[in-house]
Amino acid sequence: MIVRTIYVVATLLAALSTAAIAQSVAVHVPPAMPIDGETFAVPKQLEIRDTDYPLESLLANEEGRVALNLLVGADGRVAFVQLLMSSGSPRLDGAAAQLARTRWEFQPHTKGGQPAEGAVRVDVTWKPPLKPAYEYQMDAGLFPLEGEVDFVPAVFTATRRVVADDYPDFAVRAGQQGTVHLKFVILETGGIGDISVSQTSGSRLLDEAAAKVVKSRWRYQPATLSGKPIPQNSYARFVFELRGPGQRPRRPTRDCFPEPQLGPSLTMSPEGGGESVEVGQWIHLTADGTVDDLIVSTQRGWMHFAPSAVAEYSRAAKFPPAARERRPPSCWFDGTVTVTVNQK
Repeated sequence: MIVRTIYVVATLLAALSTAAIAQSVAVHVPPAMPIDGETFAVPKQLEIRDTDYPLESLLANEEGRVALNLLVGADGRVAFVQLLMSSGSPRLDGAAAQLARTRWEFQPHTKGGQPAEGAVRVDVTWKPPLKPAYEYQMDAGLFPLEGEVDFVPAVFTATRRVVADDYPDFAVRAGQQGTVHLKFVILETGGIGDISVSQTSGSRLLDEAAAKVVKSRWRYQPATLSGKPIPQNSYARFVFELRGPGQRPRRPTRDCFPEPQLGPSLTMSPEGGGESVEVGQWIHLTADGTVDDLIVSTQRGWMHFAPSAVAEYSRAAKFPPAARERRPPSCWFDGTVTVTVNQK
């Protein structure tokens, strides 16, 4: 089964600034042994931006060092790329090679004072421009007073497959649709503790149905702090929608929240469905429409994007100011993209 997920964040991050240099990716050119009568290619610009990080690698927290041998032509452009050492990720290897071919420039190799072809080695160390968003998942009283926070988020161990009975029959017959946001606690045992509705769908039946799914079926490997299991705050968004003749398509809304509600998002339909595949992201808007924080769901939990990547996102997205949208001056909104995979 092949799942194609449309990454909205990828489209926005494609608008790149020529001035932004990555702080998370290091590029190194090892010194070469001098030879009489020859000079070696010298980098003019080996730019890599945070927004050059392959999105799938970012969400998978892939990192590593790739070594390339470059054949630099007499014009200073890269004519051929040879992989000397893999980072362990074909995506990162390919991204480094593509950047070398399309963007990097050198002062060319010379022989007898004339430009000539020459080889040069370049090492690229990929490190995701991400920082854990533990402050929204832990109670403040658990924060250590000093030092780094060794927090490992809870890991889902059950299935998010939805079934037809998850959508109440009466709600289907009454044409009830809506989105419910739940807040719940993942206990030290991995079970579900207190659960509440942080934003109602407008239907008590739908709110209760969503809470029942979480309480009865979801289980986790608990979060840990310095190796010790701790409770973790989490959220979930359930989108109940009816499909078929006579049903109006659901229009996306931008609901503002005082803090990001970090958790999974599922689409519920009377037909049930497969696992919900998602690219979770929460975006913070200021009064003038600037994005100053962006949190994305990765395989290692929820992470803040580096400031340079957030700035690129903000320039590409171009959100209107709060007054024009009649929203609060500080607004966290859910930018999750969800695809339900139906199995036949």
